[in-house]
Formats: sequence, structure tokens, C-alpha cells
Amino acid sequence: MKKIHITLIGGQKMPVYKGIIASAPEYTYLVHTSGSRRDAEFIESMLDHPAERIEVDEFDMADIIQKVKEKVTQQGEITVNVTAALKTMSFALYKLFEQDPNATIFYMDQSDRYINLKTLEKKGCKYLPWTSVLRP
Repeated sequence: MKKIHITLIGGQKMPVYKGIIASAPEYTYLVHTSGSRRDAEFIESMLDHPAERIEVDEFDMADIIQKVKEKVTQQGEITVNVTAALKTMSFALYKLFEQDPNATIFYMDQSDRYINLKTLEKKGCKYLPWTSVLRP
């Protein structure tokens, strides 16, 4: 089964990058708005695997769900990082994947603790130090 990662892009790049590293996906979808397009492009350029950007309207949950559903057609193990972006975007992805038995939905706090939102399991996260990959 292919490992797929879906992440929201918001004002902070670090939790997005850490979530990708922790999930070790084979393919990543970067869900962003017109305002976070540059951040999505930057993160995509840092990845060592294929990725695709999905631009959404941050206040239209139906739009978010529809666009992600249309793009994410591959079957496999799915991780969904709802840490970054607006709450409406996080709620939309949670709603879309909450019943999917192959999906893990998580939030990563500032202390690098990973919280599985379906099982409420908490654990630490291993990642590369952000400063080692951040380009000025």
C-alpha cells in the first residue's frame, strides 16, 4: 500500500515539514489557499518525493472537501496533518477522513508531540532539525 500524506499549509511551515518527515510518505498533497501558495511551493521544493498542491477557499468547507476528494484518489495508508491553516480547513479534512479506516488524522503541538485525533494517542515525533533544511 502506498503511503500518502495530506497536509494543510498555513502561517507556520515548521509543523507542516515535521509532519511530513514523521509520516515518511511516498506522495504528499499540500492543501493551501491563494495566500499560502508560496509556502506550499517552498515546502514542495524541499521534499524528496512527489507532491501535489491543492488550492482551496479557506472559508468554504464543501469546496475543501470536494477538491481534496477529487485529487486524492489513490488507495493506501493516509496520514492527515491538520495542524496548520484555519480551523475551517482542519474541520473539513477531519470530516472527510474521520470514517476512513486507512487514515490517521493528527495534530502536532509546539513541543513536537503528535496527537492522533481518532484514537487520542499521544507520542513524541522524530524529525530533521528545521534549521538543517531551511533556506534563507
